[in-house]
Amino acid sequence: MNFTEEQLAFRDSVRRMAERHVAPIAAEIDEADRFPTELLRIYGDMGLMQLWVPEKYGGPEGNLTLMCIAREEISRFSPACGSIAGLNTMFIMPLLHFGTEEQRARFLPKVAEGGVVTAIAISEPQAGSDVSAMQTRAVKDGDSWVINGRKRFISNGNRARFYMLFAQTNPDKGLNEGSTCFLIERGTPGFTTGHVEDKMGERLANNAELIFDDCFVPDEDVLGEVDRGFDVISQCNRAIARPPAREHRGIAGFEDRLHVCLLIRPGVDMLVGVDEAGHGSHARGVDDLAAGRRRCTGHNRHDFPVTNHD
Repeated sequence: MNFTEEQLAFRDSVRRMAERHVAPIAAEIDEADRFPTELLRIYGDMGLMQLWVPEKYGGPEGNLTLMCIAREEISRFSPACGSIAGLNTMFIMPLLHFGTEEQRARFLPKVAEGGVVTAIAISEPQAGSDVSAMQTRAVKDGDSWVINGRKRFISNGNRARFYMLFAQTNPDKGLNEGSTCFLIERGTPGFTTGHVEDKMGERLANNAELIFDDCFVPDEDVLGEVDRGFDVISQCNRAIARPPAREHRGIAGFEDRLHVCLLIRPGVDMLVGVDEAGHGSHARGVDDLAAGRRRCTGHNRHDFPVTNHD
């Protein structure tokens, strides 16, 4: 596909960074199940973790195409490290869409500094992905909310600095009219992290338990409207459901290697039994990757409208 000069320059800079900083540690962090904290500042300096933050708040004001380019280039060496690029998308986009100007001004410049990890807290031990079964409760107390409950399987829950927490505020109603989103910072009294899951795969993105025990959150940290948390959840899902940075990760990291191996057909066929079906599968995979790249260029920042709620 055809990239602009700006996109090509961005791709080349990310590729150089990945060759220098990701490739040497890719095997080690996978074997040791280690989160590469040394990459956070490097990614942050390049704007890779805060791509969506507008220039107004100190960010690079990037788009989905740039995020896919970054993930694809880094994933040539480590899909796990590639997933860190654009890590904060699910936090940034709902904040832009539903946040007040005061909330945006308070959180986005900190995220724009780079190296900050954020997390979205929806899943619970007894609910899983069934958000309608959430049992974490937030009860109004004057000009604050008192939150009690547990969240589980929260990606990067043990590393994040800022969280979007979803809790039931009107349990007599359904999810559409009974949940609310809260902005919470690590260190808030009554909020602690608990068990970290020991997973089979994607171990770099740890999944942690979050515990809320009489955690007080002020009114100004409600994101969006009270009892309308489902709207924010939908925006979170929309931020990651666009054509597929994740799908890119699966094949892009090996595309060049597959081309090389499959071009040397006699040796490959003899050594690993690749047949016509194998070559056909590879061809379809490369076609899917190319289609994904084309789709990404059609979904940039303007597809996520920013609303003024002040």
